Amino acid sequence: MSISITQLSKEGLSYEFYVNIAWDLINQKIDKRTAKDQENFSLNGFRKGQVPLNIIKEKNFTLYLRSELEKLVDKTIDKILDDNKIQPASYPKTYIEKANPNENAEIKIAIEAMPEVPQIDLTTINLTKYELILQNDLIETFVSKNLKSLLKQNKQQPDYQAKIGDIVVIDYEGRVDGQQFEDGLYKNQKIELGSKTLVANFEDQMIGAKEGDKLKVQVLFPNDYFKPKYANKNGDFEVTVKEVYAYENQELNDDFIKEKLGFENKEKLFENTKEQMKKGYEITLKNIVKKQLFDQLDAQYKIDLPKSLLENQLKVVENQQGIEKLTPEQKTKLAERMVRCGIIINDIANKNSLKIEKDEFNAKISEILSFIPNQEEAKSFLDELQENEEMANQIGGSIIEEKVLDFISKTAVITTKQIQDKEVDQIWYDLNNNPNF
Repeated sequence: MSISITQLSKEGLSYEFYVNIAWDLINQKIDKRTAKDQENFSLNGFRKGQVPLNIIKEKNFTLYLRSELEKLVDKTIDKILDDNKIQPASYPKTYIEKANPNENAEIKIAIEAMPEVPQIDLTTINLTKYELILQNDLIETFVSKNLKSLLKQNKQQPDYQAKIGDIVVIDYEGRVDGQQFEDGLYKNQKIELGSKTLVANFEDQMIGAKEGDKLKVQVLFPNDYFKPKYANKNGDFEVTVKEVYAYENQELNDDFIKEKLGFENKEKLFENTKEQMKKGYEITLKNIVKKQLFDQLDAQYKIDLPKSLLENQLKVVENQQGIEKLTPEQKTKLAERMVRCGIIINDIANKNSLKIEKDEFNAKISEILSFIPNQEEAKSFLDELQENEEMANQIGGSIIEEKVLDFISKTAVITTKQIQDKEVDQIWYDLNNNPNF
């Protein structure tokens, strides 16, 4: 046989094959390549296309041997995958052990397969879907903050006493029961007094503060605080006031809105803001439902995971923001969960012919661009998308996840619940931090 294939081993998802390719076949391929190149081959002393085949072959032998052997190996890999019904987790690795003139080539091929995924019983999936009730006062607050952010902030003299509506720049460290508050150490935090950005009456205790003041602020965390372990507990904060700013005196009227933001009046700005906020909350609510699904798939279905996919996913995890707080074991567990759920989601998509249509991909790009108001940043995003295949694959993956979620929703047990905007962050926090939620 011109090509012989021998399976050397199989351990879990890993296969190793030995391949022997006859020299006669390799040489035949090289001769065909030489004849094909002769027509356009040029060499001093010969007319174009008239260089003897043996001279062309001699000059390009190393290139031809490597190129034609690679083609034969690629075809052999395809045959191995087809004959053994292997779906590779990543492109197989090849090890050329012998590739000399007038000798059979010897190659080892290592393949890591995708695992078999059990049939998923979609009727056992329980999901809670949320219908958002967006409060007008929240939108008004957001609009007001947006408009005030366009105003010039004037630094005040050291003896100026901060009042409601002013901005203080502070460093602070918080403690609860003598222990440092989670995320309780901040530097150069800008806070508008009266904005209720910080907990309870924290901002009220800073009214009258001056640059350079060192304050002790005491608060009682509310019963419904989004981090339950701090609910109804006293917090002690050491605060240093570094700077105080006051907004310029400018009426935030329709003329200002039109000049700065291009909207005809405040009503138009309100409606636009409402739509953008709804889009943002809807994305979070989709992620909440998606996380519910992933939690159940991860808990119910245990499958072997390809090492190559885990290694790549662990690199992705390492680069995520906030991941430094996790232990190596937690990072590995997170990577395993992401790979496991990704495999199951793709399996459901493949078995049910759920594919990405061009208009769906374009719609997702338009959705992403709607959150990038700056034209230069939008252009940069589109340029990167053209060049970065991994980026396009990530966007495609998110589309498949949504399609699978919609598909599962037709069969799964669905509970619908109305929810106010202020509850969304609490639910998201609980899902990420409370295993019994």
